[in-house]
Amino acid sequence: MIKIKQIKRQVTEDVIESVTCDRCNEKIIGTKMTNNEYLKFSYEGGFYSEYPGDLNRIEFELCEQCMKELFGGFARVYDLLRGGTIIDK
Repeated sequence: MIKIKQIKRQVTEDVIESVTCDRCNEKIIGTKMTNNEYLKFSYEGGFYSEYPGDLNRIEFELCEQCMKELFGGFARVYDLLRGGTIIDK
């Protein structure tokens, strides 16, 4: 037989307070941050990788405006509420 008792514990956890765009330095806080209205990018180069080099990592965060400016001309945008169809530009 297993006997269980309840124990109250105080837990400390890391919570993101803000995100700063690495391109324009806009500070993303509040609902924009909690709604993930920013891009967190992380990429590791493999062997013989020209950029960023063998086993090096690139990381950055971008606000939505910078995402639009950098990727808006070629990125595919999918409407996830309509079955993942591509939205016409």
